[in-house]
Amino acid sequence: MYPHDYIKQQPMTNFNMSMPPGRTYRYYTGQPLFPFGHGLSLTTFKLSCSFESSSKKITCNVSNIGPVDGDEVLMMFHSAGADIRKVIAHPAPIKSLRNFERVRVAAGSSETVTFAVEQADLMMTDEKGNSVLLKGTHHIIVNNDGVGKQFVFDIVV
Repeated sequence: MYPHDYIKQQPMTNFNMSMPPGRTYRYYTGQPLFPFGHGLSLTTFKLSCSFESSSKKITCNVSNIGPVDGDEVLMMFHSAGADIRKVIAHPAPIKSLRNFERVRVAAGSSETVTFAVEQADLMMTDEKGNSVLLKGTHHIIVNNDGVGKQFVFDIVV
C-alpha cells in the first residue's frame, strides 16, 4: 500500500511499472505503508534459514515463540545481482516472488520448510519478453513478513 503522497509522485495514467518511484513490490523504491507479504498474527514467529549450495536447497526453521497456534507464510524471491543489472537493457525488478509456503505451527513448536531453488527461479525476462538465464550473481531472498529479517543467498551462474 502506497503512502498518500504517491499520487503526486506518479500519474495514474502512466503504466510504466519501473518509472521512479515505481509500482508494485517489484519496482517501488519508496517506503510503503504495508510492504508486500505483510500480515497480522495473534502470535510471534522466529525464522532461521540456511542454504546448501550443492543441492541448491534452502531449509528454514519456523518457530512459534508466541502464546497461540498460528499459520506463517514464507516467501522466496529472486533479485538480480549488480553484475547482471549492469548488462541488461531494461529495468530489472528489485525482487520477484518465485515461491511461497504456508505452514501451521503450534505454540512453542517449530516446523521446517524447504525450498528447492530451480533454474526457472533464476530466469529473468529479456527486452523481447523471453525467459533467459543470465550469467552472474543471483540473490535468493527468503522472509516471512515483508518487514523483518530476511535471508539472502547468492547463486553464481
